[in-house]
Amino acid sequence: MSYLKLIKISKEFTNKLINCNFNYKKFQLFDKNISFKNSAELIQFVISTNKKNNKDNSFYIFLDNDNFYEQAIALIHVKNNEKFEFIVNWNYDYQNVNFQKNLLNFIFKLAKEKFNKKEIIWIEKGKHIFSEIKNYFYFQKYENKILIQSKKNKKNLNDIHFHPFKEYYKNPTYEIEKSYEKGLEKIFFVSCSWKEIDEIESEIQKHNNLFPVFGIHPSNVKKEDNFYLLEKKIHSKVVAIGEIGLDYHHPKNPEKSIQKWAFEQQLDVGLKFNLPIILHVREAFEDVYKIITKNKYKNLKFIFHTYSGNLEWTKKLLNHKNFYFSFSGVITYKKNVETRKLIRLIPNDKIFSETDAPYLTPEEHRSKINHAYYVNYVVETIALAKNIEYNKMLQIISENIKKVFGV
Repeated sequence: MSYLKLIKISKEFTNKLINCNFNYKKFQLFDKNISFKNSAELIQFVISTNKKNNKDNSFYIFLDNDNFYEQAIALIHVKNNEKFEFIVNWNYDYQNVNFQKNLLNFIFKLAKEKFNKKEIIWIEKGKHIFSEIKNYFYFQKYENKILIQSKKNKKNLNDIHFHPFKEYYKNPTYEIEKSYEKGLEKIFFVSCSWKEIDEIESEIQKHNNLFPVFGIHPSNVKKEDNFYLLEKKIHSKVVAIGEIGLDYHHPKNPEKSIQKWAFEQQLDVGLKFNLPIILHVREAFEDVYKIITKNKYKNLKFIFHTYSGNLEWTKKLLNHKNFYFSFSGVITYKKNVETRKLIRLIPNDKIFSETDAPYLTPEEHRSKINHAYYVNYVVETIALAKNIEYNKMLQIISENIKKVFGV
């Protein structure tokens, strides 16, 4: 995560650590417990251990830049020799079961990505979350150790906004198949132009659980467009109209009047086929709101793609039972604190996950091309912001997709 990371401890974190209530009288190490006079002495021991710059014997903490988890601190002691071993000491003032459940995912990622280890050994002297991992990891349990061999590759990720076109990926078919291999359950293949609709039609024949979304992006609409042709394209596999809406950001975009006309023409197609609408809104919330709240569209479902509204707009939109919010890798960016705070206000049954790949790559891979399977970073961020266990958040999103899109 961009705002919640495992960070190797150094002096800059001393104040944050001293304010946490670790059991300094019985601090757990791998082969023994050690006693300190006070928290300051414990922290000095941790920092001096790390000062030796020995990556094979280091202490890490969770660092929360957004301050959602002000006291949600865990000290993780890592040994990385032939195998990756770790032991956790919790802040006693903070008892948050969901946070504890999510911890293991982060440590597994650290072992795999930073230390290139596929097996990790958890020295677990308690039983507070053991039962929670059995559905998500392959493991063997010994007396006070759990050998975690790998994550179970469940197909439970969902990306409701992906653009795997030839323009962006050398082999779209391979890119989509790779996404399924990495845990995607459902993918929405979203168009922005007439040409892309035809490309989607060709690709969806090759895959299961690849769902087409047809519409013309506001940047690509023209006054001579005939949206009766869009009607002719709709068939039983199409799950939504999109991405459509208004974009006032780019000076070279079509005139506002043309955008509004094309937007309503496409809303009428959605109305005719009773399809949800995936919205693109950029610097145009007021005009979009005026249109979608017209009485004729009161029964349509609207999903705000890569939602970026402020607090005022969020509260306003939440007054409508048929308005939903989809989040992309943008929420993982370090400076995007406000959007993460807004996520906490939005009910669980109104939230979706997406990537908008190849755009909006999550913080961990920023500057590189995005992929549908990076949606896991989005779900992690949503789960942490809302204090929901990661796998529960996956389940919630799957249920929302079935409820709103019927798939």
